[in-house]
Amino acid sequence: MLTTKRRLMILLLLVIMGGITVSSIVAARVFNLGSNAQDPLYFDSSTNSRFFYNNGTKLLDLYFNSVLLNTTHYQAEILYGSNIFRFNVTPDGRYIDGGRVTNNYSIFWVHIIVAGSGGSETIQNVGRNFSIFDTIGILGTPNTEYKLTITDTYVYWPEEAGLQGAQFSLIFEVRSLSDVLVASGEMDMTCGMLFHLEIGTSDGLKTLKLVGTTYDISRNRLSGIPWIIGVCIATPCIVFLYSHYRKKEQMPLTIETTFFVAAAGSVLLVDFFIDIWMYAPLGFAGNLLLHAGVVGIFAAFCLWKQYGLKWVIPGILEIAYVGVMVLATGDSYVPHLTAFMGLTVTWLVMLYASGVPHPQSKSKLGKLVSNVV
Repeated sequence: MLTTKRRLMILLLLVIMGGITVSSIVAARVFNLGSNAQDPLYFDSSTNSRFFYNNGTKLLDLYFNSVLLNTTHYQAEILYGSNIFRFNVTPDGRYIDGGRVTNNYSIFWVHIIVAGSGGSETIQNVGRNFSIFDTIGILGTPNTEYKLTITDTYVYWPEEAGLQGAQFSLIFEVRSLSDVLVASGEMDMTCGMLFHLEIGTSDGLKTLKLVGTTYDISRNRLSGIPWIIGVCIATPCIVFLYSHYRKKEQMPLTIETTFFVAAAGSVLLVDFFIDIWMYAPLGFAGNLLLHAGVVGIFAAFCLWKQYGLKWVIPGILEIAYVGVMVLATGDSYVPHLTAFMGLTVTWLVMLYASGVPHPQSKSKLGKLVSNVV
């Protein structure tokens, strides 16, 4: 049985593990390290993006690529169906018209980051305006200028594996120079990459939806992966070595303490990282299997320590709830999966149970029931 002091220390270790991961991500951005650049440019390297384009009659793959012509000249390339469009741009995406650099961007990527801001998350983007030049006519008439205005912030929940997970986003409107609403959509808050666009035309609604890119839209989370995996492995190892070799504690107490620290790492990894930032590669079935596996490990530990299985009910309810929302109502599995946090609640009540006496019945049947329930 764990003392209150020990349980509080385990809770503190969970906070410390999370703090180390978040601090590493923030530090990489503040110091502009290669793993988390403040201002990644779409056109300073060979970058590729794939969209689903519904032109009103059929669904097409549309590719938006960066082509390096030489050390000073860059080109945007747009491919869909049998159509190929190319135009020259600066590294920060401004359209070059006959050798003259303009202040116009393409709809696919807008350079929203202000130099020296430490990243676009640190500035107020709502209300900012940008000039858009549509060379290919995806918004309407080719070679037409529009005004893009950021109107709100939003959390975008894509299910495409290439977008990893939830994305902090900006909602925008595109209007003609005569102030007629032409389109609306969402772009990434950290770099200005287009996520989704709805274009209202006289021919009906057209849509663009990003499904994958090699651009650094997810650099925050990707820079945190080695840190969260590292702390989730290293922390329980350190706790075990310290408890067993330094404090010379009895092995059952050392194992129980180490398990709860390792379980805290799994909760941090699954509920706070994968369920928010990396759920898309696993998909609906993969995420439920992952949660079921963790709940199964927690249940086995509860049986071994004779806590009873009632403590893993929150984790079971999360799996059941997400399954019902998807299979019975047709909802997306996110953000339901992110919001429930059944593993976190399960871990917390198990930690509570580790410090509560569990009286045993004298009969064999009573012992069996009390161990399971």
